[in-house]
Amino acid sequence: MTSRQPRNMAASVRQRLMNLSRDRGEEFQLVLTRYGLERLLYRLAHSPHAEQFVLKGAALFQI
Repeated sequence: MTSRQPRNMAASVRQRLMNLSRDRGEEFQLVLTRYGLERLLYRLAHSPHAEQFVLKGAALFQI
């Protein structure tokens, strides 16, 4: 079985995030912001310069 790649990756991710916000009852803008921050941290962690960064603060903690 082969998995199909979406034609428009950005629209696919946006729709998934919109579905997630609806299912969880959260504001879409909050989910979108959290996703953007998590992706930024992911990209920094996998960059050749990852050892030069230190994570400070608790911006992504949720209560």
